[in-house]
Amino acid sequence: MKEIKDKSIDFIFTSPPYNLETKYDGFKDSLSFKDYKKMLSKIICECSRVIKNNSLFIVEVADSVIFKNKYVLLAGLIQSICLKNSFFLAGRYINFINTNHKVEIPDHNIKKDFSNNGNAHSNCHQILIFSKTKFKIKLKEEIIYFNYKESKDHNCPFPKDTVNFVLDKYYHKNFNVLDPFMGVAILGEEVIKRKGDFYGYEISKIYYTTALQKLESIFIKN
Repeated sequence: MKEIKDKSIDFIFTSPPYNLETKYDGFKDSLSFKDYKKMLSKIICECSRVIKNNSLFIVEVADSVIFKNKYVLLAGLIQSICLKNSFFLAGRYINFINTNHKVEIPDHNIKKDFSNNGNAHSNCHQILIFSKTKFKIKLKEEIIYFNYKESKDHNCPFPKDTVNFVLDKYYHKNFNVLDPFMGVAILGEEVIKRKGDFYGYEISKIYYTTALQKLESIFIKN
């Protein structure tokens, strides 16, 4: 993210790919565990560089995943990498993304008997809140139930309910907001509607084009 200056971003909110061999446009999300961890480390390191000292870095991620017969505590891995890059864990929310009246139902590659079938991720997701400044009192923690909704624009879209939940709590007008895994800019749409500036990165040309069209249409309306 060399285009972004040191300590210039007010707020970062993102959800990385889970390395479950999902096809995103022409890109297949399939790395070795070593390379996947290296990719996350490089991006989190850049987030640490560009964020202001008193700002929040928030990650929405599955609690655990199974890929290539390897069970990974993904939320724990993210925490470990963030702590190594000068972040402190300031709080978290637990979100169950596929439920019926708050009772879990099978999700991604989970069979009806709740066993897994190949690559899979947990219904339980964590919204992890990090800061470059250590909080004396942790932020509020709670359990939420924002069911995941599919999208015609993206295989794994950023859940809008989750985006609005986080922005309602932590966003302030005129913030510079970054999402290093932008997708089709669901976060960007909400940031611009709230009079902020949005920075996003996306490797898929199709998703990038879709994101750009969405963001431009909001500018025109406003």
